[in-house]
Amino acid sequence: MSCLSSDACTAVGFSQNYQGIQRPLVEVWDGTSWAIQTTPPGKGALSGLDAVSCSSSDACVALGSYENLDTGAQGSFADVWDGASWQSQDIPAHQGATYSFVSGLSCPAVNSCTAVGSYVTATGAEAELIEIWNGTTWSIQNPSSTNGFTNATLSGVSCPAVDSCTAVGSYSNASGVETTLIQTGNGTTWTVQKSSGPKGSANSFLSDVSCSDTVSCTAVGSSSSATGNEAPLVEVWNGTAWKVQPAADPTGADLGAVLNVVSCASAGACSATGSADTESFPSVTFIEQWNGTRWTIQSPAPLIGTVSTSLSAVSCPAANSCEAVGGYAGESGQATTAARWDGTTWKLQATPNPAGAPDSILSAVSCTSADACVAVGSAGSMVGPIPGGQTTLAEVWNGSTWKIQPTPNPTGATDSSLTAVSCTSADACVAVGSAGTTDGSTFGSATPLAEVWNGSVWRIRATPMPRAAVGGADLEGVSCPTTQDCVAVGAYYTQAGPEVLAEGWNGTVWKIQPSQKATNSTLFAVSCTSTLTCIAVGDYENRADQYAPLSEEWNGTNWSTKSAPLPAGANNASLYGISCPAANSCTAVGGDSADDTSGLSATVSEIWNGASWEVQATPIPQKAIGGALASVSCTSTTACAAVGSYTNISGLQSTLAEAEGGE
Repeated sequence: MSCLSSDACTAVGFSQNYQGIQRPLVEVWDGTSWAIQTTPPGKGALSGLDAVSCSSSDACVALGSYENLDTGAQGSFADVWDGASWQSQDIPAHQGATYSFVSGLSCPAVNSCTAVGSYVTATGAEAELIEIWNGTTWSIQNPSSTNGFTNATLSGVSCPAVDSCTAVGSYSNASGVETTLIQTGNGTTWTVQKSSGPKGSANSFLSDVSCSDTVSCTAVGSSSSATGNEAPLVEVWNGTAWKVQPAADPTGADLGAVLNVVSCASAGACSATGSADTESFPSVTFIEQWNGTRWTIQSPAPLIGTVSTSLSAVSCPAANSCEAVGGYAGESGQATTAARWDGTTWKLQATPNPAGAPDSILSAVSCTSADACVAVGSAGSMVGPIPGGQTTLAEVWNGSTWKIQPTPNPTGATDSSLTAVSCTSADACVAVGSAGTTDGSTFGSATPLAEVWNGSVWRIRATPMPRAAVGGADLEGVSCPTTQDCVAVGAYYTQAGPEVLAEGWNGTVWKIQPSQKATNSTLFAVSCTSTLTCIAVGDYENRADQYAPLSEEWNGTNWSTKSAPLPAGANNASLYGISCPAANSCTAVGGDSADDTSGLSATVSEIWNGASWEVQATPIPQKAIGGALASVSCTSTTACAAVGSYTNISGLQSTLAEAEGGE
């Protein structure tokens, strides 16, 4: 990514369709939202952009690589932005190269860019690659002579001026030991500078460099001990010599950690990102920051030991105030998590977990103000009154901290959970879910569960079971337009499969509402703008044996089905969350998949205008192979926040937040 200012950034990567075809992707930030720019399609079935550098708003250069699956040809290419469109350019291959790739790029001026990387020779060895852009064409420059170097690569470059560039990487010496490599260029020639890893290190490399001026550079990477354990490496240039600078090592990274990217606004202000490994879990991201005195870990916990994180629900009492909740999986099980949006950034919050509960999650949240939120979910227990089962969980936010509230569990139930909550004030909330047993017949054993908060205690309120249910029932969503009026939706199970369930609360009792039937159908969420107007969403099985979006509307007397489209190219799709700031304006979110076997999914959003539903495009993070939005909250007809999760190419699940519009 390249940022000219806080409201002008360009990010590059690639997008992948359900057939696995990759195309270059460019998105730009204008201070309010991200927008995709049209790019040339690339040179092969697998084309993506790896680096970008902008010298002005109308001058950007992006570099990438491609592979032609038919011919096996591989190589690099450039896309150049002239302020109006992106144009593709060829990059010359080094003589004798069988394959080359570019990993670093820096453009100090409109007509001056330096790209670095490596190429593979006919013997299979790697060699340094340096390419120069003069505003018209690309040409290859030779690095300084590196006699005795083998497998030399350059991975990052920074040019504070046209005649001052620093490139970093690594090489292997005659003994096969990997050592840091630094080359400096004056626009014409390159010179190797003396550098080395920490004393006693067996191997070391540099992955990126940032120079705030010609006499101040910071390079990052990793060094390893004789036992092979990696630690973050930082080296700094003071205009005369390179010196190793102590870096912070993330707690819990027992298999090592590396720094991959660095950016310095000045010699006393740098930020670097990296990844850490543990014995049981894949790589997780961490951040270090340099304040002119020392490096410190800035990433909010929990990070090390986290396998996956997801956000299940979001509630926004104002455009600049949202609360999201969910859970993360770590070494000791699953724990609750929460994040807060202040109008600028998301920040993780500490959330408590019940004592002795190895698995806890928050499934829903409702906020009546910035300092009054209630979240509900479930907690597993190895000991206590319900060993091995799930118990209901509620937590309250008072503007400073989250605190657990005691919640009841139905008598005899060994598996209870709350999946949705709706609050009309800080002392009036209704939560719904299900309660069942863990006797080996969990499918179909659950009954609907509803609990009411009066500002002091949670109390269970009886919920009816549909007469046609032969396999249990549960409530998935709830919405309360007033303290005395709520609508809850979910499903009950018959021999033929699930059928939609809707129940209404009048402040005293719950009653089943008449609803239309659809084959194998479930309602996951509901939003009511009044006692006479509610929209619920979910999914059903259509005649083509596809799971398609389902929408039903409540008019105060009965429910009627409203057609919701299946996104183009999707074989299955579901809507998991909905928010209606007005009767004729709703946003629903969810996920879709291309087929039943690939496992790939994509985020979905659909808009209701009071008469019909329309699919709305939603972005998905770069290099994500799947994702879904679980919840949405809209403070107006043009401002919504949605949360969920996505899976990257390593199989790691991460939180996902998206925003639409603003006020």
